[in-house]
Order: sequence, then C-alpha cells, then structure tokens
Amino acid sequence: VILEARSYGIPALSVNVGGISEILSDGTNGLFFEDSDAPEDIRLKIERIISEYPTFQKQCRQTELTLNTVYPKWHKAVSDI
Repeated sequence: VILEARSYGIPALSVNVGGISEILSDGTNGLFFEDSDAPEDIRLKIERIISEYPTFQKQCRQTELTLNTVYPKWHKAVSDI
C-alpha cells in the first residue's frame, strides 16, 4: 500500500517496522505513528498530513522522480506483484 501511495504522490502512514523505513521517510513522504494501539497519535498524524498536504505532496512527487531515476522499472515490478 505504501508503494501504491507513493506512486500517486500520496503521503502514507505506517508503524516503523521491518523494512518500512526503506520506502517511507518520516516527515518527507509520510509519517510513522507509534503503534496501532495509539489512536490519538494516528489522529494527530492524519491531521498533520491534511494541514501540510501541499508540502507532503511535493515531497512525494520528488521521491517518485528519484525512484524513477534510480529504479526505472519499479512501476512494472510493483504491478507484477
């Protein structure tokens, strides 16, 4: 879901587990929340994304351009999954 969001220039929300930090940069193309049992933290992160949406969207698009340069076939790899 994070890669799909990134492919549309949409910031994502996630818990920072496993390899998520390799595809999501906190404060750049999305936000991390503490854990799924923290609804107040999730609410605050959603409100931040809404209030700062133009900035997040711009950063997401820049990230996509970087992905397309570094990994030119990433869209095909994701669609094959």
